Amino acid sequence: MGSNIEAKLDKPSIVERKCAQKTDDYVLLWLDEKHMCPMACFADNMRLHYNATTGTTYNSPGVETRVPPYFVKTEKDTYYYEKFIGVLEKYGYKRNVSIKLAPYDWRKGPRKCHYYRKIRIYLFAYWDHLRQLVVNTYYENNNTRVSLIVHSMGGPMALAFLHQQPQVFKDTYIESLISLSGAYGGSTLAVSVFIEGIVTHMLKLLQDYQPVCSLVHWVTDVTKALFNPSIQQVANSFPSVYWLFPSPIAWEKSEVLIQTPSKNYSLGNIHELFQYLNRTTEYELYQKVLPYNLNFSAPGVEVYCLYGQNVTSLSSLEYTDKFPLGKVKEVTGDGDGTVNLNSLQTCKQWKSQQKEPFHELAFMNVNHMNMTTDETVIEYVLKALHMDNLRLFYDGNTRRTKNQEGVEVRVPGFGSSSVLANLGMGDDGDYFKNLIDELSQLGYKDNISLRGAPYDFRRGLNELNEFYTNLKEVVLDTYKKNGNTKVVFIGHGLGSVLTTLFLNQQTNEFRETYVQSLISLGGSFGGRVTSVYAYLESFQDIPSVGTAATVARNFSVLFSQYPNLAAFSKDYVIVQTPSKNYSLSNIKEMFQDLNQSVSESLYQDNYPIVSNLQAPEVELHCLYGNATSTPTKLIFTDNNFPQNEPDEDTDFGDGIVPVASLKICANFATKQKHPVHDVPLPAASHYDIVRFGDSFDYIKKVIKIN
Repeated sequence: MGSNIEAKLDKPSIVERKCAQKTDDYVLLWLDEKHMCPMACFADNMRLHYNATTGTTYNSPGVETRVPPYFVKTEKDTYYYEKFIGVLEKYGYKRNVSIKLAPYDWRKGPRKCHYYRKIRIYLFAYWDHLRQLVVNTYYENNNTRVSLIVHSMGGPMALAFLHQQPQVFKDTYIESLISLSGAYGGSTLAVSVFIEGIVTHMLKLLQDYQPVCSLVHWVTDVTKALFNPSIQQVANSFPSVYWLFPSPIAWEKSEVLIQTPSKNYSLGNIHELFQYLNRTTEYELYQKVLPYNLNFSAPGVEVYCLYGQNVTSLSSLEYTDKFPLGKVKEVTGDGDGTVNLNSLQTCKQWKSQQKEPFHELAFMNVNHMNMTTDETVIEYVLKALHMDNLRLFYDGNTRRTKNQEGVEVRVPGFGSSSVLANLGMGDDGDYFKNLIDELSQLGYKDNISLRGAPYDFRRGLNELNEFYTNLKEVVLDTYKKNGNTKVVFIGHGLGSVLTTLFLNQQTNEFRETYVQSLISLGGSFGGRVTSVYAYLESFQDIPSVGTAATVARNFSVLFSQYPNLAAFSKDYVIVQTPSKNYSLSNIKEMFQDLNQSVSESLYQDNYPIVSNLQAPEVELHCLYGNATSTPTKLIFTDNNFPQNEPDEDTDFGDGIVPVASLKICANFATKQKHPVHDVPLPAASHYDIVRFGDSFDYIKKVIKIN
């Protein structure tokens, strides 16, 4: 019900004197509260009629409807998806370019494609248009695959659309299906609308609207409508109501939906409910949409199944006296307030049915309508969309990774320290900001005596030749700008390893002339088990991780940080499982057992570079934390490796890098003539060492001496 419906009228007759018989142009019919007075007029304009011969529905005589290219307005005069779209725009998406809307006539139901006297069924024509919209959007955005973001009935609508597309189409044009409270298994609320009438439920829907007609007329009109079967039952002419009936994929046949003094109704005898209520036409509509409910095969694209939970939702109706006009008690259960939890969670069935990634996450206490406005939901979707743009693909011929087609990536601000200030590290997002501020107070100036050298963190050490070239130019430029003063490098984590590798590539003359020293903060020279964990995490169903780990699986940098022989013996068990243990001596077998040939290639490309790392041959200051519990082994106790969460053996380190790896920096003392300073800082964690007061004091002492 999230799409507007406009109507142009030229009716042969009207049901009430106050009804408009003719309009010069299209007027908003749904959802516009001023056109709901009187309700009899509104109901007659919304009603569909069924042609048993063609199996199609059509409008009342003289009513021509269309769906405008925007969604329903909600409270405070904002559109249904307006907040969502506004956030997307802030991240660079553009309306009608990279954001396209595909509203539809939600009254209609799905039907197979056929022709009758050259009249095509509405929704199949809609799917044709949607297919073309997807293709056009793909090409308009540099061959970038499309993500379908759907809500409520839009979920089964998108599923039916994807079922009709060949896999080659989906592989080429569709990136993912992002489903917000998809009503895949139907809802008990649809049964309630069928039994109790649309007016009863519209009053709940419109409780936040002020009636445009006078309050007296509004109350009178509603009272008349409540007791007018023709108005109450207008929704029963909509095939979509039966499409949203509880489905056998989510409800047991014996599960009671309606309890009456004489008989209970469930899916097992639902036909008797239609018979009792003398709804022959409605039962035919139900039968025609039922095959679409039963076809619940996986969509064949990456799926994000997101839904609200822990909101009171209608689960069944109990009639204590005369049915259907007697008193009714609403029995409630879990869900999002509109769709039942068992229906929302039917998407779980797809996980085992398709090879494409599947992600599922429940948002506690978020109701059905708020799934399109809740900030937590929107933030999750943004991560899913943006992580996809970071995806890398491996080229076996060049042994290099590349961006996905249509995505061009750059690392901005090379040479400026400001780009390293805030990179999302730590609880408040600061990275080098505090250190930059401290050095600025000492007179260091951005882009002159205080430089930054950011790099594409996705790439492994074998793919950064352009970075090394640019870094050399910055070193020469900084040296000249500061009166031929030697440069002091400050590296963190992998940055320390990267700087050491850069220095390995330079001549001794270059190092002696231009470089004073390297200050390493938490340098992970011997690798870390947490990199293995990050890799295996991509195979687990962890909602908080979502698509990030899946995308990161092909980041070659991950394999640059795998444990290496400098810190771990070849037989030290890194990953323990019930059937096999993995150490450096057989780590390749882990990739083979997981059927990950690309991962094995990425490991083979990067491991030798780290293993053959030489001393930097400049003065070296090794600062690191060494008193925080740090993972050193992953223990999988479940046979379903690696899809379960592992236990961990731990030892001292900085929380990310074990002390054996951190100490490799100090071990360079035996491999070079330049001084090496071993500076353990027990209280420092891996990320906080770049914001740690003792680190600042030491760094300031070093640069003042220099």
